[in-house]
Amino acid sequence: PFTTTESVASSAVKVALDCNAVLCVVLTADGKSARYVSKYKPSVPVLVVTPDVDVARSTACQFGQYAHVMSGFERMPSGVLGDNGMTFKQGSTMSTAIEAARARGLVPAAGGVAVLVAESGEKGGQRLSVSFQYIPAA
Repeated sequence: PFTTTESVASSAVKVALDCNAVLCVVLTADGKSARYVSKYKPSVPVLVVTPDVDVARSTACQFGQYAHVMSGFERMPSGVLGDNGMTFKQGSTMSTAIEAARARGLVPAAGGVAVLVAESGEKGGQRLSVSFQYIPAA
């Protein structure tokens, strides 16, 4: 049986395929959702944005993943939204992630649509969301 994380990740890959996305961005503190996204072999690069250097290092052995370590994640008190007590500032995080992807040549000059998979959770649970962002031409 599928876990909720795996279900959302597989749906994100299907959405990326259906909308001709050029990039899939996964915001993760522990790398779990990024591993599930890669399990379904998306046809676009997967940019894994994480505050953890070890998680970033582990992306080297996952299908189509490119790591970007970002310090824009904040530690929150227990019980407040955030994976393992982590949360992120989505607007600035996504802009920085897209610039990192563009610098690596993962995004075409003409721009396109990026699928964002963001994980957040409370103690004892995790929530995932899938959204889109248009990437303007360079």
